[in-house]
Amino acid sequence: GNFDDAQTGVKKIFGDKKYLYRTLVLFCVAAGQNIPSFVFLGWNTTLLQQIGISQADSLLISTVGALGIPLGVIASGYVGPLGGRKISIGVQILLVGALISAYMNVGTNVTMLMILYFLFQFVSMCCAMCLNLYMSESYSTEIRNTGTGVVIAGGRCSVAISQQIVPYLFAAWSFSGVCGYIVALCIFGGLASFGIGNAVQVGNITDSVNTAIQAFIPSAADSASTIIFSFVIFFRHQENSLFNFYHLQLGLTDSNHSGKPLL
Repeated sequence: GNFDDAQTGVKKIFGDKKYLYRTLVLFCVAAGQNIPSFVFLGWNTTLLQQIGISQADSLLISTVGALGIPLGVIASGYVGPLGGRKISIGVQILLVGALISAYMNVGTNVTMLMILYFLFQFVSMCCAMCLNLYMSESYSTEIRNTGTGVVIAGGRCSVAISQQIVPYLFAAWSFSGVCGYIVALCIFGGLASFGIGNAVQVGNITDSVNTAIQAFIPSAADSASTIIFSFVIFFRHQENSLFNFYHLQLGLTDSNHSGKPLL
């Protein structure tokens, strides 16, 4: 049954030195890609507000960034096959590190933050799609699902741990602390892909493009949900601000803008 197949796959992955080595390398690459991507998906708006960006502008930056996700998925079909995937993935992870470094050093320039966050999401999602195919192509057919599942699970566990570290880094070293942590992970993942990654046999570019197109719709739906959520929060914020303004003019709230009724 499926359970027996999974058991056999796990034994082969961890019992065969070739596949064990390959799995460990893939885990290093996956951690270098997953952690930066998910850290910023979860913490971006909060971190921006901590450095003085308004809630409205923070949401705008995140919304513009979300537009880069489906576009990155499409781009992966064209750049993914390059260099047996490992070269393409290594370059993209290092580029993500460079974009994050720039993003965290432009201060409160909202326009530059929007541009850099859009590029970050574009390259990060392009890399994620390339990595998913790279993982499946690194295993033989009979253990492909199991091997890919083990690596993805390991990558998600590393993300869960890293999420807890971010607040402490920010408290100790502000944006530069988070930046250094993420950039170090990108360098680690990128060099792992370049140096010890295994080049795989890749089909023609048409197959890669078709795969990317199939993944475009769910990624676009995911981005749309993010954008809708951001707009809801934005308009709720605007509505509350307007409500407090009119009540202040009417003398119904206190003058320190807390919105606390005087009646």
